[in-house]
Amino acid sequence: MNYCKDKKILAVDTETTGLNHTEDKMIMLQIGDQDAQFVIDTRYVDISPLRAILESNSIVKILHNVKFDYKFIMNYNIRLNNVWDTMLTSQVINCGKQMSHSLNNVLSRELEIQIDKSVRSNFIGKSSVEFTDSEILYGAKDVEYLVQLYDKQHDRATALELLNTVALENNAALAFADIEYNGIGLDISNWNKLAKKAKQEVINMQDSLDEFIENNTKLYNFVDSQVQGDLFIPVEDIRKVNVKWSSPKQVLDVFTTYGLDVEDVNAKNLHVHSKDKFVKTYIKYKEQAKLATSYGEKFLDNVDNDGRIRTGFKQILNTGRVASGKPNMQQIPADNDYRNCFISGYDDWVFVSGDYSSQELCIIA
Repeated sequence: MNYCKDKKILAVDTETTGLNHTEDKMIMLQIGDQDAQFVIDTRYVDISPLRAILESNSIVKILHNVKFDYKFIMNYNIRLNNVWDTMLTSQVINCGKQMSHSLNNVLSRELEIQIDKSVRSNFIGKSSVEFTDSEILYGAKDVEYLVQLYDKQHDRATALELLNTVALENNAALAFADIEYNGIGLDISNWNKLAKKAKQEVINMQDSLDEFIENNTKLYNFVDSQVQGDLFIPVEDIRKVNVKWSSPKQVLDVFTTYGLDVEDVNAKNLHVHSKDKFVKTYIKYKEQAKLATSYGEKFLDNVDNDGRIRTGFKQILNTGRVASGKPNMQQIPADNDYRNCFISGYDDWVFVSGDYSSQELCIIA
């Protein structure tokens, strides 16, 4: 503590039992610089005395993939401020080049230093077993070179006039970590109602498509003249159409026979034929099928034990945009019925949203 409190720049890292901050635990915290590294066994040592350092706005904390470490540190009710993420900075100063930004690769590229990462898997699922010397050394090595890396990256970002961009990404990383940490509530009851509705709509659309084929002589090859009987299903309810509507290949065969000049059955290509009732029904079928599968009952697998959904953000893409996954929360149907299922989940929390008109064009201008 005495060593760290007067420093202007410190490296920080953590080791955890897994990747999920809601289920796994932080078991080691490392802090220091190139001259001294402190490895703390957080299973037995209280890290609250480090709060002032970690939350300080005057001390730069260097981390590699800060979002990951920060989510585990937040479990101790500690909030990071003034951070420099060497992974994000590597992405910024290399401007979308196809290369790895793992700590090992960045250190090798920038400082010609190799570190042994083979010990990392030892921490997975580790409970009360004491750390080995090699594990302690591994933890120390993860912070030993970060200050040198920071110096190198700072010089490069300065020369490329990217310091403001780096600062923006570092600040944004903390916000993304907050979002991932807290997650969002879901009204499961209403979601299930929408899932059942979408599933029924898929059946209705399939029946409509089947009916069209049965009543169109050009498509009669897709109707079975003889079907297998079933003791429990009336004859009139047995499906006679032999088309699997979820199969693009089979549907393309149907549309070609129908007389449409199309190369595939993507909605974008079918749009020019959308006035055709048959095509229009199929497009609606695909929309409902997407809702029933991607945003049906299966979507509830993403709900954590506390009733909240947590996505993961990929902060820097070549397009300049942000991506999310597991689940992709940026592709939730733009429909109030679905979006109203997402709730704060806390009585004293409210949603505040904003949208900038033509934001990208304004920035470019």
